[in-house]
Amino acid sequence: MAPGGTGTLIAMRSEITAHLRHEPELKLLDADHKHLFASWFKRGFLELRRIDWQSPAAVLEKLIAYEAVHAIKGWDDLRRRLAPDRRCFALFPSRASRRTADLRRGRAG
Repeated sequence: MAPGGTGTLIAMRSEITAHLRHEPELKLLDADHKHLFASWFKRGFLELRRIDWQSPAAVLEKLIAYEAVHAIKGWDDLRRRLAPDRRCFALFPSRASRRTADLRRGRAG
């Protein structure tokens, strides 16, 4: 997937839905968006996983960079937020969906 692609599609759908009442021909495009999002976010393609201090550094770095509600002020702040008495979860592509994507790209395994 292209970086920022999902956000761009969400913004596009938001704009389309604002015009549906006056431009009914957009209903087909809106239906395509609904189908696309439903297939991307169906239960079998996402896994809810706990994030803790032992999670891969790449995951922790993304958490610091992209947390939008309560900005994380660096590694010490993140360590405090991931303390044993705290809980943090994220949705990840499932292993099955990654294998499917790899096969589509011509890589097996």
